[in-house]
Amino acid sequence: METETQSQNAGKVYLCPMHREVRQPNSGKCPKCHMYLVPEGTRFGMLRSMVKSPLKLFIMAAPMVAIIVAIMILMP
Repeated sequence: METETQSQNAGKVYLCPMHREVRQPNSGKCPKCHMYLVPEGTRFGMLRSMVKSPLKLFIMAAPMVAIIVAIMILMP
């Protein structure tokens, strides 16, 4: 008899966040880098979403750039 988690995981494919070519039918670790595999379709952090949306990237980076420029101008 299948458990509930096994029936939920049936049909899922697990990928390595660094090596997208590593695909396995169950969770575990990547054979190349030993990172944990994540279900296919999982979002991989803020950087990936910022690359897809240049406006978000600008909003996040603009204050840091302004601070760095101000420091460089104020330094003798």
